Amino acid sequence: MEQTSTKKITAVVSVYESDFGTLNIYPDRFMRARDMLVLQEDMWAIAYVSGRRFVSFPLAKTGDADRRAILAEFTLVARNEKSSGGVFDLTVS
Repeated sequence: MEQTSTKKITAVVSVYESDFGTLNIYPDRFMRARDMLVLQEDMWAIAYVSGRRFVSFPLAKTGDADRRAILAEFTLVARNEKSSGGVFDLTVS
């Protein structure tokens, strides 16, 4: 978008191709605007607790409805903690 009154050009980027590969950019409303996290997605995984990988069991019947509960316990695992990082206190202008 170009604003002729201020002679300012604003661009929005969601994918950046560099010498190191393609980087996807995801905004996060819970992060500060001056911080940036760099995550290598293939170095993160979900690990399930033994016996708790999406177990489904019936609950009490109400009328004609068959109700069930789903129970799972899992966590996020960093396969290589040096593969990701962060840049903090950037200047926003």
